[in-house]
Amino acid sequence: MNIYTDIDDPLYDNLLEEQSFNLSLSHYQQVLDTFGINEISLAPTSSLFEQLMQDKHRIVIKE
Repeated sequence: MNIYTDIDDPLYDNLLEEQSFNLSLSHYQQVLDTFGINEISLAPTSSLFEQLMQDKHRIVIKE
């Protein structure tokens, strides 16, 4: 997830986190809250949360 403006470097980039591969949806919700982004909700009661949880079970890793 990136939060950026057209002018500056990103305000937030999950790839800069220590364990970017293991971040939870609650972490991303905290990031959204920190930047005052209220149009998106990753709270467990949101429809987006439900969709992401459904997609999580459909991911197939090919070796």
